Amino acid sequence: MAKLIKLLAVSVGSGFLLGAGIRAGAAMAGAVADAGALSGAFSGANTATDEPVAPSGPLEEALEQRLAALEQRLSQAAFFEQSGAALEDRINRKLARLETDLAGQMSALTELRECSLRNEETVRRLLATLERLIGSELARTPGPVRTPRPLEPSAV
Repeated sequence: MAKLIKLLAVSVGSGFLLGAGIRAGAAMAGAVADAGALSGAFSGANTATDEPVAPSGPLEEALEQRLAALEQRLSQAAFFEQSGAALEDRINRKLARLETDLAGQMSALTELRECSLRNEETVRRLLATLERLIGSELARTPGPVRTPRPLEPSAV
């Protein structure tokens, strides 16, 4: 007997849930149909005459205002997105140009460093040659070391 009562309770509960589901589905279908009708009414044109439809009540006017505000925000977002993309493109081009200039300057610095090292080596060899020349000249002259006279400005 207990099993029969449980089975009946489950059946009745299931029936209530099924009925509630059917009623909710019907209500949702009606709401969707009403929303479709409102959407058609607020689309801005009457399908029969292609003339704008004026809102008929405060709720419709509030909905119109909210839709207009959303459209404006969407257009602003699109504008900012396009502006951001254009700005990013400009920055990327400038960065590429700066990288190219930097690479050119780095190669110029490398070349200057190499020239500086070559000049330094040349000056060392010149000094070594001068020291040998002066040393051999001093070895040949047994007397006091002569200091050269400074050149006169007119001789330069």
